[in-house]
Amino acid sequence: QEKLKLHSPLFIRKALSKQRLGGIALINFCAGGETLLCKELVPIITELIKEGHYISIVTNGTVTAAFDELIKMNENLSHVFIKFSFHYKELLRTGLLEIYFENIKKVQAAGGSVSVELVPNDDLIPHIEEIKECSLKNLGALPHLTIPRDDTCRELKILTDLDMPEYEKVWGQFDSEMFRFKFKNLYIQRFENCMAGQWSLQVNLETGDAYKCLSNPYLDNIYDDICEEIRLEAVGNQCCLPYCFNCHSYLALGLVEEISSPTYYEVRDRETIGGK
Repeated sequence: QEKLKLHSPLFIRKALSKQRLGGIALINFCAGGETLLCKELVPIITELIKEGHYISIVTNGTVTAAFDELIKMNENLSHVFIKFSFHYKELLRTGLLEIYFENIKKVQAAGGSVSVELVPNDDLIPHIEEIKECSLKNLGALPHLTIPRDDTCRELKILTDLDMPEYEKVWGQFDSEMFRFKFKNLYIQRFENCMAGQWSLQVNLETGDAYKCLSNPYLDNIYDDICEEIRLEAVGNQCCLPYCFNCHSYLALGLVEEISSPTYYEVRDRETIGGK
């Protein structure tokens, strides 16, 4: 049996095996900066795909070499979902707008699923019409919208100078179910029985430290003994967050059964001009 080197793709696959996780999982990769600049990541993702897992990647869409490597190392990308952050003004400034859309189409052609997501900053308001035109031309659909927050304050306030009714009106014109659902759940602290920590984990891939959820208690280290079960314990009604800002993922995946939510698919689905 091949000896597994710490943090090697095979070691991480073993640490996140179907046996340890209780079956096939959806694993989301997101970094503090651009996720795909981590050169070790694509081989890790490839091993997790071989394990049978589904993979989600948050990216700015410009690291072409990483997409080429991902496609080369995998027969198809049917188990891959890429969330392309749409940094419109930055893509214009750097001259990477065409490359951005080329990489989206490249992933789609390889069998992967994509979602294009715009952060609705106030400085983008004068550019709304050109963003819509650009999106329809290159994607056949408008982008989804997330909601920016101030992580430096306990309340996680929304980053806008608009009042909430005006903010909703301005950005509602994108007809994004993601935006509607996130806006509906703003500033609502959850005291229902949340199964995060039991049905989902937040893991630091560098250290192996696992937490119940963002800003919630430490659970275990998945690297300490990969032959042992991972310690699991649900958040329950003790969530430490002021509101579930990732409700478009966690609530949509059914982690709080008491709350009626659209499914993960319904939150992100977009019908293109061609009806696909």
